[in-house]
Amino acid sequence: MRRFPLVATLLVVLLASPAAARASDQIVVLQDDTTPVAAETAALEQEHDFDADQRYDDVLRGFTADLTREQIADLERDPAVEAVVADRPVRAAAAVPATSWLSVQPGVRRVGSLATGQVHEAATGAVAVVDTGVDLDHPDLNAVSGWDCISNDPVADDGNGHGTHVAGVIGARNNGFGVSGVAPGTRIVAFRVLDNSGSGTLSSVVCGLEKVRELAPTLGITVVNLSLGGGASDSTCTNDPEHQALCKLAQAGIVPVVAAGNEGDDVAAVPSDDDTCPAGMATCRATPAVYPEVLTVAAMTETDGLPGALGSTCGGLRDGAAATSYSNFATRDADRAHLVAAPGTCIRSTWKGGVYTTQSGTSMATPHVAALVALCDGEAGAAGPCAALSTPQVIQRMRLVGDAAGFTGIDGRDYGPLARFSDAVVNVDAPTTPTFEQNADHVGTAPPAAPA
Repeated sequence: MRRFPLVATLLVVLLASPAAARASDQIVVLQDDTTPVAAETAALEQEHDFDADQRYDDVLRGFTADLTREQIADLERDPAVEAVVADRPVRAAAAVPATSWLSVQPGVRRVGSLATGQVHEAATGAVAVVDTGVDLDHPDLNAVSGWDCISNDPVADDGNGHGTHVAGVIGARNNGFGVSGVAPGTRIVAFRVLDNSGSGTLSSVVCGLEKVRELAPTLGITVVNLSLGGGASDSTCTNDPEHQALCKLAQAGIVPVVAAGNEGDDVAAVPSDDDTCPAGMATCRATPAVYPEVLTVAAMTETDGLPGALGSTCGGLRDGAAATSYSNFATRDADRAHLVAAPGTCIRSTWKGGVYTTQSGTSMATPHVAALVALCDGEAGAAGPCAALSTPQVIQRMRLVGDAAGFTGIDGRDYGPLARFSDAVVNVDAPTTPTFEQNADHVGTAPPAAPA
């Protein structure tokens, strides 16, 4: 039962100094109980004298609000509250300038089934692109809108281009013009959490993940692509909103595929430059790349679609011998356990306005792998070898079928095995110490019919 509002709260606010009363954006995570989020939030608003903004009740129970230090302290003591976490900046992971134009997509060929020359069809499920939105009218994409968390409306169109580029790598149509994605024609569901400059916040990302979880059963979402990142300290599935949200998606069988980041550093120890880390931290963890519940993707350079560094250089980089200089990497066993590599340099793909462009970064590597996971879940309406697997098992399988030559253990830096398509059935075991309850029912079901 809720308590009566405290009259003293108003007195404290009135007497506080200007510095103490300064407000800041916070995410308030509520305890798990039977009280509806709306009712619990309304009671806290009345008791602690604030107005909530975004509300969450799928990937976590909570809300965002602009709070003073006193209100934060009061909420942290409130038995209805699990945690109060400061909002933090998030940005698109494509920060490497493109240096050349390519008319073909060697990265798509490299991760596909080259031995048989296989051309893939659309994945059975849909892929959620949580990014700057997607050009919903691009003729080379089968894209539908999920939600716009920046404008808080249902039209997640792309004002930047980054999300559209990611979408094309995943599922640009195999129609004889433009480019072809790894899983051509796959349905893309757009979620806009980054603005037109490619920047966002922790709360906007959590909003996007909340909407992914809400719409997944209706739209058949089996994979979520997050080509974005920020920095934070160590966290678990219960003490950080973004981490908790991704754990909930992974538990539901929606596989999170995320960018390793472009700082050229260890994902577990990123220096505090370019506003990567929260204020006051000399180093931090790259998030969400460091979370063990996600499949993290580092970048390599691919120029001809074949092993052996036989192609021409692209921006002075050559494939085969080493991963890219800009890609983050792993040195800890915990981070190696969920890391793979994919082509990320000079990737040509779709762009806003119905056109095409070339971009580089772990943002571009990530959708190669998101598409492979979607194909493993099912292709052309048929179930694939990942359909019966839990999310940790899918992550393990992607590492087992990858090509480790040249990309692991380079000077102590691990970029993961090179991701590739495989329809082989591989024996994978669930982790002996899972970080969340295993869910045997993977979400790999066919999405409802949609216009091609």
